[in-house]
Amino acid sequence: MVLTAHKNVSKGSRGWTRRVAELAAWGSLGVVLVLVILAGLPREDLVVALALTGTTSGWVLFLFRRLLARAERAQWIAALNLGISLTLAAGLYATLRGQVPTAQLVFVPVIAIAGLLAGFRAGLGTGLVAAILYPVVGGIRGAPPTVIAEAVNLGIFVLSGSVAGLLAEELRSHYRGEQEEHRLANAVRHRLLAVLDAVDEAIVFRDRLGMVRVINRRAADLFVFDDLRRPEAR
Repeated sequence: MVLTAHKNVSKGSRGWTRRVAELAAWGSLGVVLVLVILAGLPREDLVVALALTGTTSGWVLFLFRRLLARAERAQWIAALNLGISLTLAAGLYATLRGQVPTAQLVFVPVIAIAGLLAGFRAGLGTGLVAAILYPVVGGIRGAPPTVIAEAVNLGIFVLSGSVAGLLAEELRSHYRGEQEEHRLANAVRHRLLAVLDAVDEAIVFRDRLGMVRVINRRAADLFVFDDLRRPEAR
């Protein structure tokens, strides 16, 4: 479903980064589901973890197929995604803490996806918020993490969001550059054709393989090109 929903998407475009983010979201949810099932959680915690995973799946589906498909650049969508995704990740972390080693890494996909969708500042900001939630939720569910653990996870969260955001911005910048080059090339081609059409002589440009690349209006009046490799005289 994910792969077939984004056909004909140019690499580096916003649609392409959205596709990568969606694939990352579904892949992360698959990993979390496997961990929840194999962790041997108490029945009550298992029910809560499965409910949170299901809710997150529904949010991912709604986010990518409804909200982002209609208003991709709206600021309120980024803020809404930040709030809901981090809340769900915090709930999963609270449920899995003490049962699954390094359960705080459930924040990483949320941070990386925020960077992919909204850029460097969003990724960095999401990482910082996750770094605040990590000790707060940990303290509520038991002993708070050590200072060293907080520092290490702060670095992981900030680095994940920053790298994802910078990568997305660089790809989109490269894509915009290619689009501008294509636009300029088309403009030059149209100007060249306008000049050639003003010439009263028939002009035909062919490449090394014999394929006709450019003809002016006079040549078009003299030849019929049913196959550009083999012009036929009238």
